[in-house]
Amino acid sequence: MTTEITTTTESATTTETTTTTETTTTTTTTTTTTTTETTTTTTTTETTTTTTTTETTTTTTTTTTTTTTTTTESTTTTTTTETTTTTTTTETTTTTTTTTTTTTTETTTTTETTTSSTATTTTTTMTTTATTTKLPGCLPPTIRLVPNASSTAPVRFFRSDDFYILSNMLLRCDMSAAITTKWALHSCNTTCSSPIQIDELIHVNFNDLFIPARTLPYGVYQLKLTVIMEAATNITSTASTYVMVIPSGIQANLIQMGTSLVTRRYQKNFALDPGTFSTNPDEVRWDASDWNYAYYCTTASLFSSSQLMTSLLPIDDPNYMIQNTSCFKNNSGNEIEWEYSSNVYWKSTLTIFAQALKPNKTYQFIVNMTTKSYPIQQGVGYLLVHIEDNESPLITIACIISKMCVVKFGEFRNLNPTTQLALYSTCGEDCSTIQQIKWLVYQGFINASLNTVEWILFDSNSTNHDNMFFGISTANLTVSKDIFEQNPAVQFWRFKVLYSFSSTTAFSVLSFKVNQKPRNGSCTIDPLNGTAETLFTVVCSHWFDEDDIKYYSLYGT
Repeated sequence: MTTEITTTTESATTTETTTTTETTTTTTTTTTTTTTETTTTTTTTETTTTTTTTETTTTTTTTTTTTTTTTTESTTTTTTTETTTTTTTTETTTTTTTTTTTTTTETTTTTETTTSSTATTTTTTMTTTATTTKLPGCLPPTIRLVPNASSTAPVRFFRSDDFYILSNMLLRCDMSAAITTKWALHSCNTTCSSPIQIDELIHVNFNDLFIPARTLPYGVYQLKLTVIMEAATNITSTASTYVMVIPSGIQANLIQMGTSLVTRRYQKNFALDPGTFSTNPDEVRWDASDWNYAYYCTTASLFSSSQLMTSLLPIDDPNYMIQNTSCFKNNSGNEIEWEYSSNVYWKSTLTIFAQALKPNKTYQFIVNMTTKSYPIQQGVGYLLVHIEDNESPLITIACIISKMCVVKFGEFRNLNPTTQLALYSTCGEDCSTIQQIKWLVYQGFINASLNTVEWILFDSNSTNHDNMFFGISTANLTVSKDIFEQNPAVQFWRFKVLYSFSSTTAFSVLSFKVNQKPRNGSCTIDPLNGTAETLFTVVCSHWFDEDDIKYYSLYGT
């Protein structure tokens, strides 16, 4: 280690003293070099200052494989009315023949003193982890990841969703330098030390990381970005963020298209088949045998899914028949009123036999599904079945864009009030004699005392609504977003399609709950104006949404 101290004192005469001490230490294990750079500059009045600096360079060669260097730089500036200037400079250059791991802490302290003895001190500390051989004029890049989260509070993403990790890098080098970037992914289900095999759809050599849907299994992950600045020698920085991939929730459909309400004939069997018609957005292929099925039936209309677990028993429970809301009370006089029937998995299909349910009455069927491989993932499907005396063809309704109609809870789909709603209907059987199709629209309001939704027919044929409903007499219906924006107090909407045949009618219903906008939050931007090179900081806080905040978008005008 070499330390060179030059002390210069100026007044009427100039005195210069130079002291040099040189020490070289070599070991066969670990070398630790401590370098201290201190520069003190004093600005004086009415005095001429002369500074003499002596610089010594010491080169140390070692065969060790690990070198740790700690560098502390301090700069102090003092303005007074004194006439003496002292400058002390110690500079050491160390060159090694191996890779060096450097931890650098920069602390800048500025003290201003006036003749009235008033002092102000500002301290800023920045810590960067890097692997580098020290290069004059270059510091490790600074990296900021968005979103930035810790292992104890990772950002959550549904497995069915794509997501991005963005990087903001600041290069601090006087010379021109190219950079290379690479991402690494580690599983943190136990520790974060295990790298995972990266799917070919994930590209790791870009500044930003894009994770396509269904490429990461459920769990917590460390996403680590390494940036190498290629100058005369390489300078490396790293930054990490943490994410949790969670189940999206399956779409449990008891019949095709997941319709809310259908009509069925009293004298005819009908099947509930969630093993065929359900979908799992987290998987490319649906496998009915991966799931457990529990079926419920009640004559009461349940408003919330929480009532399912608190008040009902599965239909195969020995005590089910004694419930007041039981659907099956040996209505037909037959011993068997339903059975499990499926070629895939014996509980994935439930068949209700003819005359098991009373005519002119509505029943609610529910299926609760849990996966065998990941028990936390589950889905609940609801279906209202109205039993008719006459022949009743099966009519179903669905959204043209299925992602716009995911289950909110119970029989209700999610409705985004800021976009139009596009529905279509189909007739599944005995459809050759269709004479007329008509859509009816209902508004729903909560009856708190009965814990149900009451429906009121909406006048969709009014001249005020000519530009809000399209296809009111066809199989497809498009509803303008204006109808939702003009009725902000309405939380529930129901769309009913009525098919008329030569000798009978049949209908189907799809019900929605309006998805409320995020609320109670605010956003700020600093500064309020600037140029293309200005760094703006946007902070959004205290926003709340029942379904969580998925992401934030920033738009400039």
